[in-house]
Formats: sequence, C-alpha cells, structure tokens
Amino acid sequence: MRLVAAWTLPLAFVALGPMPLAAQGPSDPIVTDRPDFTESPETVHPGLIQVEGGYTFSGTGREHRHAVGEILVRAPAAERLELRIGINSYVFTGAPGGEGSGLEDASLGFKVKLLEGAEQAGLVHPAAALIVAASVPTGGSAYRGETVQPEAKLAFGWSLAERASLASNLNFAALREDGDHFVRLAGSISFGYALSERVGSYLEAFGFDREEDTGPATGYLNGGLTLLVSPHHQIDVRAGAAVSSERTDYFFGVGAGVRW
Repeated sequence: MRLVAAWTLPLAFVALGPMPLAAQGPSDPIVTDRPDFTESPETVHPGLIQVEGGYTFSGTGREHRHAVGEILVRAPAAERLELRIGINSYVFTGAPGGEGSGLEDASLGFKVKLLEGAEQAGLVHPAAALIVAASVPTGGSAYRGETVQPEAKLAFGWSLAERASLASNLNFAALREDGDHFVRLAGSISFGYALSERVGSYLEAFGFDREEDTGPATGYLNGGLTLLVSPHHQIDVRAGAAVSSERTDYFFGVGAGVRW
C-alpha cells in the first residue's frame, strides 16, 4: 500500500466513459471535469456555458469536513479555449478541538485544447489540453491562502475501445504555506468504462509528492458513476480513500453538471 505514496511524479486523470476523439459539438453529450480528481482534455463548445458543482464529505480519524459548492463555471472564449472561474465551496470542519466554517478561495484560469487525438482507438495519438489556473486569497480567514497560488496541468485522454478509455494528467503547483514556498507535483491514472449509453464508471489512482510543505507523499484510490440525464445534464457519485500508511483519509460525494 506504500507504493502509491512513494510516487514522486504520478500520472493522472479520470475518464468517465469513452474519450471523445473529435471536438465537442453543441449536440454532443456533456463532458464534465467532475467527479474526478483532475480534468478532461475537452473544452466547452462556443455558444454554450457550463456549470458544475457538488458536495463532498471527507474524514481523517475523528476529524471531518463538509464541502458544499465545488462550483466551476466554464465559458468558451474560442473554438479550443475556455475561461474557468472556480467559486469553490463553503466548508464546515469538525474535530475534538472545535468546529469551524468558511468560504474557500476562488480561482481563475483557462483551458486550451492542444490535440484532438486520433480518430481510431489506440495509445499513439492522445487528446491533450493545458490548464492554467490560480487560487486568489478571497476565502474566509481560516481557509484563505497567503497569496495567489498558481497551478498548471497537462491532461491527456485515449479511447481504448467503443466503451473503454484511459487518461492521465500531470500537475504542477507553486504554493506558499506558513511563509515558505514549495512546489507540489501530483497526478493519477484512470480507467473508464461506459456501462450503457447513459451510465459511465471509472476507477482511479491519484497521488501527491507532498500535501504540505514538510509532509510525506500520499496516494488515494477512488471510483464513481455518472448518469447522463440529458445531453446537457449529468449527475455523479464518487467515493475513495487514502492508500498511504501515513494517512487514514476517506471521502464520498455527489454532484452535477449542466450546460446551456
């Protein structure tokens, strides 16, 4: 179980069904950046607006956390470019030493699609996108970062077969904590399978080389389901837990995505 925790630069991404190989059109089913740890290489089609959000409960021993919101607004700026506004969540935390609540920091960024991917299934020519974003210290005092915290992600996706897909993502973040600057690398690897035309599933492993400035490497396993209610509406559920001996974290959540 310590293998995932030992990663220093893991691969990452979640695939909820077969990866689209061509640019998304306005009539194609919605592709969300949730409930996964990382993001899809697909961008929102021009003329559409997409909003995603949800709720997550997480715990570590006698400590627990509720996050309500997880709001991400995605607005196209060009054929392969979208602007992203993360309103994020209002959180409630509880521990033997007391309770707390407050709004998390907002974030601003963009996603640009670099490659459409091959027309046939295979691992040679992936779909690819670059995501650049930064959190802005706008949250409550207990949940606010010390400064702007930038992050960059490379997202890749491959279609393996009609119903199966594989994807990965590499993440780089420049963070500041207690006055010290440090770099955090993260990522995961995931297999997705469409159970039907409307129901998707995934299994994912993701990890960090550190979660805090002086913390150890950590790894997690999670999985989930998505239901396509209509081409423009999706709901999801997920659950996961740490696989590192240093942590006993667990989490589960629900959410939705809508576009118009």
